[in-house]
Amino acid sequence: LRRDGAKWREEATMSDGDAQGEVVTAPNVKWAQRKDRILLTIECENCEEPKLRIENVDDENDKFGKLSLAGQGTRNGKACAYDLNLEVFGELNKSESKVSVSERKIVLVLLKSRSGPHWPRLLRAKGKAPANVKVDWDLYMDSDEEEEEEKKVQFDIGELDDFSKFDDPLDKDVHTDSDDSDDEDLPDLVN
Repeated sequence: LRRDGAKWREEATMSDGDAQGEVVTAPNVKWAQRKDRILLTIECENCEEPKLRIENVDDENDKFGKLSLAGQGTRNGKACAYDLNLEVFGELNKSESKVSVSERKIVLVLLKSRSGPHWPRLLRAKGKAPANVKVDWDLYMDSDEEEEEEKKVQFDIGELDDFSKFDDPLDKDVHTDSDDSDDEDLPDLVN
């Protein structure tokens, strides 16, 4: 299937002489973003040597990034071939992006070519995203939350006032002598 810039395939048996009858699968993708990066988690089991490709396309009217993944793995205990092609909303910085491949998933940190406001969506195409592309609510952070997080990181204890500047009337030094009536001598407790 092809959908205005986002290509995906539902499970289908490969043809063209594939004797094993491997299933071509579009893996599940969860995504979140920050001002300067896209966080992608691609769920593909045992895809040990994936072929990842990140490129930017400069169309006449539009500039956008393309991500493609191909690899062999398993799904529900059966061998399958993973195939994913996404056209993302904006351009990506390929050289600074990072990837981590584990037994169950591939995690990508794709840096945007320009830091700025959040993209309105992951994919270039408007409309509903494919069923296998979902927001990662565990990593989701809107722009306001992101600004608050940045302020926490930039916290400098040196900017705080010294406690000695504050006079707390409830803070009495109990070790000083005073003329209070309850300070009379108490009898010894031992007979």
